[in-house]
Amino acid sequence: MELGTPALVYLATTLAIGGACLGYLKKKYHTTDHHLMIFVMVAALGYMAPLHIQRASDHARERLQLIWVGAARVFAHSIEKLPEPLNRLEKAALDPVIARSRQRLAGESTDSRSVTVVIKSADGHMRHVTSGIHQSNQEARVTSSCETMIKTAFDGHEAWTVERDLQGKPFAVISLIPLRDEQDLVEGVLMTEFSPRTWLTQQAHAEWRVAGEFTGVLCICLCLGGILVANSENRRRLEMEKLTRPLKEHLESLDGMVNAVQGVVWERPANNHVFTYVSQQADGYLGYSSERWTDEEGFLVKVIHSDDLSRVRESWKQAAESCTDYHIEYRVVCGDGSTAFVTEHGQASKATMQGVILRGILLNITSQRQAEAEVQDMHKMMIEASRQGGMAEIATGVLHNVGNVLNSLNVGAKLLAERLKKSRMDKLCQATQLLKEHLPENPEFFTQDKRGLALPGYLVELSGYLRDEQNRLNATVSDMIERIEHIRDMIMLQQSHSAVRTLWEPLDMATIMEEALRLEMDVHIAHQQVRVERQFADLPPIYSSRGLLLQILVNLFANACQAMGDKPAEERVLTLRIQPHSGDRVKLVVEDTGCGIQPRHLTSIFTQGFTTKSDGHGFGLHHACLLAQDLGGSLKAESDGLGKGARFILDLPTQKKGPATAPLSLSGPLSGPLSATPPPALTLPANTPTVNP
Repeated sequence: MELGTPALVYLATTLAIGGACLGYLKKKYHTTDHHLMIFVMVAALGYMAPLHIQRASDHARERLQLIWVGAARVFAHSIEKLPEPLNRLEKAALDPVIARSRQRLAGESTDSRSVTVVIKSADGHMRHVTSGIHQSNQEARVTSSCETMIKTAFDGHEAWTVERDLQGKPFAVISLIPLRDEQDLVEGVLMTEFSPRTWLTQQAHAEWRVAGEFTGVLCICLCLGGILVANSENRRRLEMEKLTRPLKEHLESLDGMVNAVQGVVWERPANNHVFTYVSQQADGYLGYSSERWTDEEGFLVKVIHSDDLSRVRESWKQAAESCTDYHIEYRVVCGDGSTAFVTEHGQASKATMQGVILRGILLNITSQRQAEAEVQDMHKMMIEASRQGGMAEIATGVLHNVGNVLNSLNVGAKLLAERLKKSRMDKLCQATQLLKEHLPENPEFFTQDKRGLALPGYLVELSGYLRDEQNRLNATVSDMIERIEHIRDMIMLQQSHSAVRTLWEPLDMATIMEEALRLEMDVHIAHQQVRVERQFADLPPIYSSRGLLLQILVNLFANACQAMGDKPAEERVLTLRIQPHSGDRVKLVVEDTGCGIQPRHLTSIFTQGFTTKSDGHGFGLHHACLLAQDLGGSLKAESDGLGKGARFILDLPTQKKGPATAPLSLSGPLSGPLSATPPPALTLPANTPTVNP
């Protein structure tokens, strides 16, 4: 295979670039795997490129040959159409035919230099008629090889030849086309000569194009190879780092422990007491310089407290004999003469040349011992403070709940005192006085006097009123007794935290709601003219604690009424709801139209001590939340904002797992509210003592 200039240049470039890459890889990575890969890649491209260059050159020549043979056929076809016989053809008749054919071919005939018609006479003599395309007097050069091709053409075959000089350089490209008459007999040969410059130019362009393409492929392959090599080396480096990282970390950890531990890391032979290594922390540790630690023989033995020395020596001896770990605490004498507590963690191991070696850490634990003593004292103080705090919280809860009921008792007592002041017992005394004065002496008084006639009826009405008033007073007294029993139950409930648990019993939620309303009716609801709306779902009884529920609801009712204190009377609405929730739970909702709650206070209002009222103490809602948790439920607050009211939702389970415990007695159903409507007055006739009820 003949290599042209492009192929030689490509091979030189490939060798140069490949050698540079191999040298760079050898210098940077020192591995043969990369060298082998680059060598194989460069060798493959160096082998394939000349083959493709030669193939591209042949393809270019074949393409140009087809174009030129087509042009020669056009010339031959024009000559075959001449009217006169071919053996009479002259140059004067040939030139116009060639000129017309060139016009038809346009650019395809620019590379043709001459057209020659070879005519063979009967005696075998050949005559040449030549028409020069660029020069009219140009004659065709007929070589021996060309004459052989002419004979082939006279046999009826088209021929193609490239004429070369002594140096092998082409000087003419000739196409031979047989010329036939009407009987399809060959009567001549058309020999068209083309310029070799276009031939060589097309061939060179094809070769240089393929050489450039392979050069680009070489560069791309080298870049990809470089990327692969870099990635491979990077992975190898990362894997190496990954493998060596534990060792580095271990070394750094050991170095950190030695230099950062607040103690002395040391090493010494088991058969003497001279330290062969101590850490940097030894300088100034326990009040001694590092020189004394390393240079003074038996230094540690000298500073150990005399009462602990024999015990420490025995521990060292046992560890050296069994080559095990040991841990011992003892006292040492510091440089200033004070005594310090130290702990020694050590290990005995056998060395090849030095026998048994002791290595360990010496830590000063004096501050730790002092802190432990302080912690013990503080723990005792915290236990006492916790006990007192628990007692204070229980006492606060008792006072708060008792205070709510005492308010009701206070109102009931005032009503009782007011009704006693308005009692008509004095009127009865007046009536009986009249009877005493007139009955024995003046019986006509009861039959003729208007006052006497009206007196029996008046006594009947007065006795009925007094009987009603007595019933009302009895109801008030019963209500006060029930409230006193509620106070007792709350006190017993607080005491039960240290004794027995609360009684769990089936409770009807509507009944509990009404009982809590009666407890708050005279204190807040009736006094503030609050309208109560009930939305009670028909639910079966739940298993809960009556006393705890009453305390929670009373707190919520009181809080709701206080929140509506600044609202007009017609806007004070307390809405109570009983709703089922999640199958095995029930939800009690207490909603008011009061001042509302800020969003940031919705959770903090249940914190002990938090209050937004000027006279509040921040315990009621906190205690109610704790009671709800004791019942296995939860208490939460909702509000749409200030001035838009608030909702308190008590979520309770319907069942209580586990057996019920000893009960705490609570009062029975409470009496209804006292009537505030007095009986009508009785009008007596004139001259009768005034007795207005």
